[in-house]
Amino acid sequence: MSGDARGMDERWCAISTLNLNADVPEAIVHHFETAKNVLLYAWFVYRFHMVAEQYVLTTLEFALRERLLHENPMKIASDRVPGLKWMLSTARKEGWISNKQLDLSRELAQQKSEIRHSLRMIHRMEELGLSEMEYDLSAVEIAEEDLAHNWIEQFESDLPNLRNMHAHGTKSLYPTVFNTFRIVHNLIEQLFPVNKV
Repeated sequence: MSGDARGMDERWCAISTLNLNADVPEAIVHHFETAKNVLLYAWFVYRFHMVAEQYVLTTLEFALRERLLHENPMKIASDRVPGLKWMLSTARKEGWISNKQLDLSRELAQQKSEIRHSLRMIHRMEELGLSEMEYDLSAVEIAEEDLAHNWIEQFESDLPNLRNMHAHGTKSLYPTVFNTFRIVHNLIEQLFPVNKV
């Protein structure tokens, strides 16, 4: 098997782990599956990472709106659809999403600790006048402040900004879209927990 085929298989294996539970409404599942297929195809057309990210954020917005309509149809006026930020905030306040239910929180905390360590090493490099330096991220321990970080409140700010960036056009192009998919997957699973809605 060629390196490209092996990489594509590994990519599909990772993407295919993101399956929504049986209590998520079918229309939302179809939306999410479409986003996953665009992400898979981004293997061939790198620019499609941005299309996939925009679509998965639209899927999150769709899921939030459906949960709001299920709980209280009067909360959404027929003439004005609420924004993603407002819906995320409402979902947090209602207890539909929370840090406690976020199964990625430890991994996100590890990433945050590693980024802080990398920035310290860059600063150290500059102090010593070095042009390169090797360091081992596997030795980085998760800081308490990162374990206590309020990810849901951060998502309330970051995800709408990200969605707006895509909606209004952007020159950005980056390979970290799979992380957005994992976050959206977890939030939708929280919105529609098995046998709860």
